Amino acid sequence: MSAVLERPAELLGEIVQEAAAVLGGVHRAVPVDARFYDDLGFDSVMLMQLKYRIELRFPELGELSLAEMVDSLVSCSTLAEYLAELAAEDRP
Repeated sequence: MSAVLERPAELLGEIVQEAAAVLGGVHRAVPVDARFYDDLGFDSVMLMQLKYRIELRFPELGELSLAEMVDSLVSCSTLAEYLAELAAEDRP
């Protein structure tokens, strides 16, 4: 498992970077508690792009289910919490 998945602050930073990339590489900071839909203007296609980028960045998580992620897709911080919990579940 990636060491980043075990360090919440670094994981959150990675998620923020991926969200910014989906937004078109905007060079402004993406606030960690900004809501994907309401504050950042994400739509369903952008959420799929974010999911895909996370799968590429953290292949040890395997294929992520958007249906299972839906409750965590509020903000970068809620998504990071979900991914950290998911990674912890996969530990032997």
